Amino acid sequence: MQKVIIMKRSQKLAVYVITAFFFLLYILSDTIELFQSGFTSSQMILTYIAMAGISLSLIGLYAADGAKAGFVRLIGILLISVSFVYFSGTATYAFAEKSPEYAPLVRKLGFIYLLHGVILIIGTFIFAVTLLKEKSFYLIVSIMLIASSLLSFSAGLFGLSEQLYVVSNFIRNSGFVVFCLLRIRKLI
Repeated sequence: MQKVIIMKRSQKLAVYVITAFFFLLYILSDTIELFQSGFTSSQMILTYIAMAGISLSLIGLYAADGAKAGFVRLIGILLISVSFVYFSGTATYAFAEKSPEYAPLVRKLGFIYLLHGVILIIGTFIFAVTLLKEKSFYLIVSIMLIASSLLSFSAGLFGLSEQLYVVSNFIRNSGFVVFCLLRIRKLI
């Protein structure tokens, strides 16, 4: 028999705040990267912390949402989490190799990097679709997440600029922040 863990209101609140924090940290890291036109050691460390935190906090997000989240959302969250575990490793690799920019890093890492990008896109899309079942104020989050998935996929498929990936990241990460803020608002 499977035991269901019920989180207290304060625990749920903590999960949503922590998850929003890590996504905001990732937005900050991408913003720094854009303004610096490439990677720096401090920005890569920030990226690593954000991505590692996201991969763990998303599991908490699923637990905080409880039974209403459903099995399909769990699949989406697990896919996103797996991709962020991998990408946090690429941040470490970029830091160790002193990789100056995104394009050479992607060329070095090759197919596995692209595969995890596809996993992230699919997971984000699944998560977004599961939100469509919820109240209408989550529609904006679904639109943001689906738009980021389509933008990422298009940028990868057509070899578009690195800035489009950063814009896609910004939209996705902002979507998760909005999701967490809506959940927080509901709890307060």
